[in-house]
Amino acid sequence: LILLFLMAQSCFITCQLYEYHYVGENKSWSEAQQYCREKHTDLVTVSNMTDMKRLINESSGNMNEAWIGLKDQTGANRTWYWSLPGVKFNGNQTNWAPNAP
Repeated sequence: LILLFLMAQSCFITCQLYEYHYVGENKSWSEAQQYCREKHTDLVTVSNMTDMKRLINESSGNMNEAWIGLKDQTGANRTWYWSLPGVKFNGNQTNWAPNAP
């Protein structure tokens, strides 16, 4: 998978107040988060579908998969959290597919 994270080193994209980069390295979600935290800030936090569409549209076009900072810490309860501390997930502000994120 391709990593998407804040403040990084490859394919530079500016999106509102943040800088996003796709990094072409195969990693698990945990490995991607560790990499991003060591090199920069964290995996990307997507506030709404407008931001998600902007990231997709401004990508290089050949990057169809990327890790974002959303994770399910509770398993069966499907309670989602952003990996960046202090940022809360609000599923009402998004347009996720059924049974997603």
